[in-house]
Amino acid sequence: MTDANDESMSESLLAERLRMAVLASDPIPDEVLTKARAAFRLRLPGAALAILSDETETAPTGLRTVTRTRTLTFTGTAATVELEMTGNEITGRLTPPTATRVRLRRPTRPDDITTTDEAGCFALDGPLEGPVSLVIDLPDGAALATSWVNL
Repeated sequence: MTDANDESMSESLLAERLRMAVLASDPIPDEVLTKARAAFRLRLPGAALAILSDETETAPTGLRTVTRTRTLTFTGTAATVELEMTGNEITGRLTPPTATRVRLRRPTRPDDITTTDEAGCFALDGPLEGPVSLVIDLPDGAALATSWVNL
């Protein structure tokens, strides 16, 4: 006869043995673990999310340059973030306008930080590649994070 404690222990032991068997037969690749850990470090519990609501890409016509301009609009409940990316520069505008801090997050690099002016405009330089997200510190102390996009 078994009691409830013995049964739950045997279930947890069985679950652990199954987990170990799966890991032994199909281990998680190191690259997947690295990216998962990076994603976990970049989470922002409690931050409001601004979702990508519009995206356009234009190429100059009649010019020798091949630099494309990409425009992204992120819409959140507290603010809208409009971005224009050309070459290695991001220019942006926060609506409603306010002077605040803006962080450009990337999983493999330190954050780039700037501030908006009174009109809500800002600029960031640097290589524009891979997944990125912006975090805006709102005047009420809350944070607004854009969804991740690949550049």
